[in-house]
Amino acid sequence: MGQSVAVILIIIFLVFLFIPMAFLTNNQQQVGEIKQSLNLSAKALIKAIEVDSENANGFSQGYNRGRQQEVVVNKEDLLREFYDILYRNYYIDGGFQDTKQRLVLKILVVNDRFYLAKEDDQWSHPYFFLLEDTGLNVYLDIRDDIVYYYDDYGNMTYASLQSFGISKEEKNQRIINRINQVVAMETKTEFKDGLEIMIQNSQNVEGDYRRRFQNFNVLEGITFFVIYRGDTGLEINNQMYEYKNYNVVGYTLRSKV
Repeated sequence: MGQSVAVILIIIFLVFLFIPMAFLTNNQQQVGEIKQSLNLSAKALIKAIEVDSENANGFSQGYNRGRQQEVVVNKEDLLREFYDILYRNYYIDGGFQDTKQRLVLKILVVNDRFYLAKEDDQWSHPYFFLLEDTGLNVYLDIRDDIVYYYDDYGNMTYASLQSFGISKEEKNQRIINRINQVVAMETKTEFKDGLEIMIQNSQNVEGDYRRRFQNFNVLEGITFFVIYRGDTGLEINNQMYEYKNYNVVGYTLRSKV
């Protein structure tokens, strides 16, 4: 009798152990395939750069300084091309709509600002990278250590980052924090505490730190990335287990400066 009970307990244990493992293994494979497709689709950023001669020349030169020479990304074209590439990866098995509905946020980072689009694909107003504790609204830029602000007459004035007592590492961290502040705010209804995107601060050269971060990097150039929500619940024997399951995939057009 005792042996029979032991066998039954072992079988129950194995069921509870291997069913979740089989599910998670299958889920991991599916997520890997989706990430690969999203990564390819994110390269739509290349086609969304507007190709007028001044803008294209500025990009090829490594983003020449000057507002009239800013690189312009057509955000509507970006989403259209992104979805077109994604659809071509999924149109046979019908997974496109499911994947599209699981895209929590689409984010475009350009120089001194970023934009985001939620499930309705409507782009937000620009969120600027600001240094606000100087008595001025000082605009930070991912490209270099040049900042700008507007004087009392509304004129754009350039200055060095160091003139405000800010190191490059601190500037980078402020940019990272600003992106994560908005992402967390926009995903609190999706996830209890909101999401935090792991973005590498290139000024931190510690080995373990560098290995933890995403392959794309918003601090190295114009970047488009998306947040994909996977399955967040697993039911076993009428018991529901909830867990976070999201992936961040993107592409960076790296600057020469």
